[in-house]
Amino acid sequence: MGYSDFGDFYYAHGQLGEAFKNYVRTRDYCTTSKHIVHMCMSAILVSIEMGQFPHISSYVSKAEQSVESLDTIATAKLRCAAGLSNLFAKKYKLAARKPIMAEAWRTN
Repeated sequence: MGYSDFGDFYYAHGQLGEAFKNYVRTRDYCTTSKHIVHMCMSAILVSIEMGQFPHISSYVSKAEQSVESLDTIATAKLRCAAGLSNLFAKKYKLAARKPIMAEAWRTN
């Protein structure tokens, strides 16, 4: 939890590189799938703000492996992040397949 708190502190003070390092350090101490999802979401947020889009896809896949702790909002955020990562990687077909609403339309 200490690394996560440090990450939050650095993020609040605009030191995104240090925040990312501390969020990633929590990976070794994640004991539940909820912790893994929180770590991944934090790393994704900082990666987006830093413009480090290649990091996003790896953390999205790690978070998606923790299926039991994902709610609909977390799933939507992960889909957005994956779509954004694919756009910046110029993988337009993959980006088009990740919209949030497509999943909602299929379930209704």
